[in-house]
Amino acid sequence: VATGRVKARFITPLDIRVGMQYRISEDWNGGFDLSYGNNVEYSVFDSPEVDLREQVKNSFRISTGWERVFSQKLSGFAGISFMPTDLSTNDGLTADSFQYSSVSLGGKFSTENVRTSLGVYYAVGQTNRSRELGPEVWRESYSYLGGFIGTQYAF
Repeated sequence: VATGRVKARFITPLDIRVGMQYRISEDWNGGFDLSYGNNVEYSVFDSPEVDLREQVKNSFRISTGWERVFSQKLSGFAGISFMPTDLSTNDGLTADSFQYSSVSLGGKFSTENVRTSLGVYYAVGQTNRSRELGPEVWRESYSYLGGFIGTQYAF
């Protein structure tokens, strides 16, 4: 096993979020969120021979969701999100973009001190890439299906 030091530089993004939540009725809540992130640059390959870096420029995400309160202890929620973003690379030959949309469904169970959320999400996206390998634009499509669980404890 080889050991050693590796120097790396990673700029963490600034993420600004503004949102609101409102009570539609006694049983329904709604919310809206807008998120903005500044430029982030990273290496595509972990190799000194290939120096290809991508930079995510000025990303933003728009999200909205609804919550149905069934009782003091149980509620369900659903949400949608959309994120269009521009990319650039250091090879000077690209005009890239990616965008994705996602849908999530879940529920919350609460007791006096504990709140647990459990749910699933499905995201689809598309990336457009024009590389030096030809005049065509590559269109990559992808999808993710996942789950999440979270627990909060109040002292």
